[in-house]
Amino acid sequence: MTLHARYPRLAVGLALFGLLASGCTDNSNPSSSDDTTHKQESTQSVNTPASQDFDYNSWKPATRVAPVVLDDQALAKARLEWLERNRATINAGNGAQIEPPPLVRYLELGETFEPVAQCIKEAGYDVRLSPDGHGFAYTHQPPDLSTQMWTCLAQYTPKEVLYPTGADQESVIYDYYTTFFVPCAEAQGVVFSGEIPSKQAWLASLHGDSGTPWHPVTPGSTWSTESQHEFDDAKLTALYKACPSSPPASALYGE
Repeated sequence: MTLHARYPRLAVGLALFGLLASGCTDNSNPSSSDDTTHKQESTQSVNTPASQDFDYNSWKPATRVAPVVLDDQALAKARLEWLERNRATINAGNGAQIEPPPLVRYLELGETFEPVAQCIKEAGYDVRLSPDGHGFAYTHQPPDLSTQMWTCLAQYTPKEVLYPTGADQESVIYDYYTTFFVPCAEAQGVVFSGEIPSKQAWLASLHGDSGTPWHPVTPGSTWSTESQHEFDDAKLTALYKACPSSPPASALYGE
């Protein structure tokens, strides 16, 4: 079983333990008025060049985001609030009131969860990092595994679960999915199924207005059956190395 911690993350906090983690802010960024639907087979219909070098670090979204900066005090406050929300959701401590351990360090934006996975393993649990580096995989779940995950996330708290998510970030994610991840993944051999929604329809789906959000970065209903079976952990790891599952932090939160 995999506890996957990346998008949808929608809205962009971590979807850890089934909880949308990051606090949502309304940045009131006007979304595209285009409500047409694009066929998956034609990524050029969402402004992707026919020939493209997939340089992750140089990718820029159509949406421009004002810089978001959290100082030490804001990070500390957001961390405690996030841990409290997740403690209640996963019943960390099995009903007992446990206090979060001291922070060892924050994981920087874009950093993998390897320190968290290592912390969990050192506590005696058989877990591994998910192929995209932002979740955990395990074969069975002891009753107290969730508590240990919560404890290790308290020690190595990812900044990405603390940063606010609003309309600007959601728009950037759509830009990234449609102009970078999908064509990059296709170049790696992934065959997608279905259709790419318009930005307007996709943004509406994030807030429960129109079905389940389109989520192309993990094997599921947006992937063909063949690709879902073909991409084992080794191939997924190679895929996410070439085509990371989320936009660069500088694109999400400004430079």
